[in-house]
Amino acid sequence: MLFTPITELNPQKINVVIRVRVIRKWEFRGATNDGPLRHINLILADEQGTAIHAEIPAALAIEKGSLIQIDKVYEIRHFRVMPSRGYFKPVHNNLMIQFTLYTQAKVVNDPPHIFPIYIYNLTSFEKVEENVDNRNYLIDVIGMLTQIGAPHVAGYNNSSIVRDIFIKDISDASLKITLWGDQASGFSIDNVCNESNNKPIVIMFVGCLAKQFKGQSYLSSTTATTWYFNPNIPEAQEYYINYKLSFVVTDGTSEAEFFCFDTIAKRIVGKPCDTLITATMTSQGFPPDLAAIVSLKFTFVVTLNMSAFSVTNRVFSILYVLTNHGRQTSVPPTVLNYPQEQLLTQDDIFESTATQDSPATSFAKLSTSARQENTVRRLQYCDASKNSESQNVDEYTDQLTKNELSSPPKKMKHTQVSQRMPDSTCSKNDNS
Repeated sequence: MLFTPITELNPQKINVVIRVRVIRKWEFRGATNDGPLRHINLILADEQGTAIHAEIPAALAIEKGSLIQIDKVYEIRHFRVMPSRGYFKPVHNNLMIQFTLYTQAKVVNDPPHIFPIYIYNLTSFEKVEENVDNRNYLIDVIGMLTQIGAPHVAGYNNSSIVRDIFIKDISDASLKITLWGDQASGFSIDNVCNESNNKPIVIMFVGCLAKQFKGQSYLSSTTATTWYFNPNIPEAQEYYINYKLSFVVTDGTSEAEFFCFDTIAKRIVGKPCDTLITATMTSQGFPPDLAAIVSLKFTFVVTLNMSAFSVTNRVFSILYVLTNHGRQTSVPPTVLNYPQEQLLTQDDIFESTATQDSPATSFAKLSTSARQENTVRRLQYCDASKNSESQNVDEYTDQLTKNELSSPPKKMKHTQVSQRMPDSTCSKNDNS
């Protein structure tokens, strides 16, 4: 059977059959999303990757809408082609499809694997502001997930649940996305977050509206909003980390394992990743460039990941290098051995002296057996695309907190997650 491409559809052309994949599906119940069902919306895409918006009227929702499932491929016939609405278009197409009483949708078993999985038209962060008054199209963005705000009530008579999500692009620009209702309460990274490997979570939001509050532009979710974690698209690849360095350090009070990625690792070692990989394959022993970092002394700013809360196996992620003190004549011994009962919490640890010229915190005071619960969850990564250490995302959220920039207005409790680390000297290392 010959199928009509979406690009060849027009209102005058009848008796056509299209073969399309259902990319997205959502219900529209009015601007406040609490009224009666008005229509079911679909984003359909054909084998050429062309997308079109389709609507199923409320009167046909049970009969037609319940049969259409996301990610399924259908042969659809006897539908109406009409001009798309001139506002809040979810895709860039001047036409749309409307289901009628006579519309038929037949599931295609074992369809070819050439249908797109995602339909998107990404807007850069710097262009969000100029789209604040644009009502023609909904906005799609992609970025690295950096913070998940706690859900809270807002709106008229506190009738809505709201959650703020923060992402950043490869240039470290930050953007807030405000989720509402079920989207706010249902947002979770439990199935995608792996704190042991510190892999960035790249997220793509589609179907958002650009808004502004107190001079700050942000995106607000709509009923059409959907998000994808770590989408397999070219625009997501530049966010992923490919260079990890881990090593054991000491400051004379204790030892701990540190790890870092990409740009920070390159600054510590002094060589790019591909050079180290080549040296690893050609050298018989330990790569000389890696061995050379032993006895180097640094002051690091770190974040406490889950492993840092272990008394016996403390692991810290380096946010950036504060100071490079150069090579030391000897590795300082661990001069203080604290009993484990004295390492239960920071408050219980007695004062200890770090390296004499260090203004930072000693290792012995950086363990706790009790995890602190935060109302705001922040994710820290190292950006592989930058040539200098990325700044802590807290700088941006601090500014938002001070100015109370949320939508609707609220006060966000800020919790600092990074600490100054002591001057440390590398005692052994490995590349993984």
